[in-house]
Amino acid sequence: EPFTKTLHDDDFLIVDKMITRRQRILLFASREQLKMLLGADTILMDGTFSTCPRVKINSYADAIMSDFEPALITVIAAEFVGATHSSCYFHFTQTVYRAIQ
Repeated sequence: EPFTKTLHDDDFLIVDKMITRRQRILLFASREQLKMLLGADTILMDGTFSTCPRVKINSYADAIMSDFEPALITVIAAEFVGATHSSCYFHFTQTVYRAIQ
């Protein structure tokens, strides 16, 4: 299928999962991009997804920064045991502002 391989015929589509009839998750990354991610000391992530596929990542990152999402923070604490987690200040203040409205 188109877009599943790189120009060098390496796999590019990692996950193709139907969630519901109208919702589909596509996860793209080259082997080199995954090596870079797994070798990174710091990982920045976004937790705005209502659902995501189970992908086991063996990363030894020292620091994780993410949105201020309680569910994501719980998962990060469980999956990245030795890492220091910090939430994005912008998203933190946004959450506080919503709470006082």
